[in-house]
Amino acid sequence: MRRLPLMLLVLSIPAHAAIPTITRDQIISIAKSGVGCPYVWGGTCWDPANKKWKGADCSGYVTKCWQIPTATKTTDCVSHYYTTYTFLNSTTHWTKISRNDLLKGDALVYNTGSAGHVILYYSGDKWGNAQVYEARGTAYGIIYRTKYVDSSYAARRRNSIVNPPPPAPTYPLMTITSSIETISGQDRDFCKVGDSSGIFDWTAGQTTLAHVDVKNSGSAVAKNVKVGLWSEEPYLTTLKWTIYTDWNSTGFVLNDTDGLQSVSHDNPGQSFTLNLGSISVGETKRIKLEIQAAVFSIGAADHPDVRAWISSVDGYYTKASFSSSFTNVSSYQTQNGGDLRSYSQTDVLAGETCDGKDNDCDGQIDEDDVCSADAGVDTGRAADTDGGPAIDPLPGPYVPSSPASPTADALSGGCSMGHGTTSSGMLTLVVLLLLGWRSRHR
Repeated sequence: MRRLPLMLLVLSIPAHAAIPTITRDQIISIAKSGVGCPYVWGGTCWDPANKKWKGADCSGYVTKCWQIPTATKTTDCVSHYYTTYTFLNSTTHWTKISRNDLLKGDALVYNTGSAGHVILYYSGDKWGNAQVYEARGTAYGIIYRTKYVDSSYAARRRNSIVNPPPPAPTYPLMTITSSIETISGQDRDFCKVGDSSGIFDWTAGQTTLAHVDVKNSGSAVAKNVKVGLWSEEPYLTTLKWTIYTDWNSTGFVLNDTDGLQSVSHDNPGQSFTLNLGSISVGETKRIKLEIQAAVFSIGAADHPDVRAWISSVDGYYTKASFSSSFTNVSSYQTQNGGDLRSYSQTDVLAGETCDGKDNDCDGQIDEDDVCSADAGVDTGRAADTDGGPAIDPLPGPYVPSSPASPTADALSGGCSMGHGTTSSGMLTLVVLLLLGWRSRHR
C-alpha cells in the first residue's frame, strides 16, 4: 500500500470578510476582564468569573480583545488564528501605524522568528514606559502593568474602530402636578349643576389641602427651582404653605428649604413664589397649601382654582406667570409641550340665602323661608333687574325715626294732644271748621 505523503498542517485563516466595528473603550473593557486569568500557550479564552479557568497566550489575548475575525464571548475558545508573526507581517484586519500615533487599544508587537510578543497599549510614553495589558507568561498570567517598550516593538491598529456615540445630553426633566384632598365624610362631587360635574365641591368656610408636586425624572440635578402659586380670590384663600420632599425617604418629610423662604408661611397672599432649591434625579418636592373656601362661586366664577407653575430652573427653563409664554432650553421639558403648569378647580357652595340661587345645590331655590318676614327680610321686594326672582336687600341694623321738630314740641308744650294729634292735625281741623262756617253763611 502506497504511503500518503506527509501533509504540513497549517492554520486555517478565515477569508477577509468584514469585521465588526468596535470602540476603543470596548477593547479595553474586554482586556480588563482577563486580568488575573492564566496564561495558556495557544489559548484564546478566559472566564472573568473564574480566574482559574483556561486562559490565553499573548496573541490569543489580543485577538480576543480586538474581536477578530468575528465577535465572540471571552469564554468562547475559538481557533488560534493569529500569531505574533502575522500581527507583525500581515495586514489581515489591522493597519501598520507610527508609534507616535498610538492610542489606547492599539497593539505593539515584535517577532524575531524564534521569539515574539504582542501587547495592548493603554497610555503613557509611546517610546518608553507605557501602561499596557498583556498575557505575560505562565508565571504571571494576564496582567496590567507599566512596561518599558523598546524600539523592537511596532505599532498596529485594528481596522473598523469607531468613535463611541456622543453621550446623551444630561438634563433635568421636570413635571408639575396638583391635586386637592377630599374632605372626610363629604362626597367630592356632590353638586352637578350646569357644567360643575367632575369638579371638587365644598362649602364656604371649609378648609382642605392642595398638593403641588414638582418631580425631576431627568438625568441631571435641577438647580434653583422656583414655583409660582396663585389662588382665585375672593372665592379661595391660601391660609398656609409647607414644603416636603421624598428624597431618601419612604414618604414625604419636611424639606430644609421650608425654612429658607422670604414668604410668610401663614396668609402668604393671593400670589407668591417659593424657591425649592435643588431637586435631585428621581426626587419629588411637594408643596402643601392649606386652602379655605371663602365665597359662594357658582354663577359668579368659572370654577375658582389653585394654580401652580415652574417659574425657573437654572439654565433650562423660565416662565414669568401661569398664563405667560416660556423659555424651554433645547426643548428638554416635555410636559404640556414644555408649559410647566398645573391647576385644580373647585366649586364653592354656601348655606341657602335669599338671592334667587340654589346656594346649597339641593335643587331648590330660597327654600326654608329664607326670604320670609320671620327670617328678618322684607317680603315686599322689587323685581330683580335681570328678570329673575325678586331679591331683598340684606337686613340692616334698626334705625330709629327722627324726633319731632322743636316747633311742634313748642306748640304741644311737649305733651300729647289727644290720640296722638300733632300740629299738622290741628291745622287740618281748623281748615275743616272754616269750610263748615262758610257753608252755613252763604
